[in-house]
Amino acid sequence: MATSVMALQFAYYMSKKSLGRRRLASRTGLTEMVVRVELERMRSQGIVQFDHSGVNLTAKGQYQFAPFLKRIQWVDEVCLKTLRLDAIEIAAHLSSEAASPPAWILRDEAIREGATGMMLMVHGAAGWMFSHDREAIRKLNSADADEIEARFPDARPGDFLLIVSAPTRKQAGCGLWRGIQSIQQQNN
Repeated sequence: MATSVMALQFAYYMSKKSLGRRRLASRTGLTEMVVRVELERMRSQGIVQFDHSGVNLTAKGQYQFAPFLKRIQWVDEVCLKTLRLDAIEIAAHLSSEAASPPAWILRDEAIREGATGMMLMVHGAAGWMFSHDREAIRKLNSADADEIEARFPDARPGDFLLIVSAPTRKQAGCGLWRGIQSIQQQNN
């Protein structure tokens, strides 16, 4: 069964702690109605359950999303200076266990979701580098390198960083999670 981009991001946020619809809407930029409909779909499949603390993954949901969740180290907003492409930038640090499709494929998918752009970086001896040419971010963008390293300090060689820019949180999030979904599909 194909997993929706919304289900992937909900699973990630719920794996960190129990959340209600309002908090999921706030974190994703989606409306509460969209969140409610997706959560009801997930509940009908036995993936989530509702209780007094919010929405949680069931054992089935934890099992279904485990391969996906183990590769995501952290998701956070970043505030780049010279590499900034739009108002909102959200990044995902993915473990080196994941292989990635070419950056242009991920960029095109993010743009189809409404994003302005996407950057794929890989961590190496020189720190975070652009995946396509291995140029170190620090070389020309030291303030951005500082921001990225502060947000994602536990990077290991070979880890990926996917950064999506968009005018809204919803567009950036949808672009980011579509990219993560593509990386996950490549690794299955």
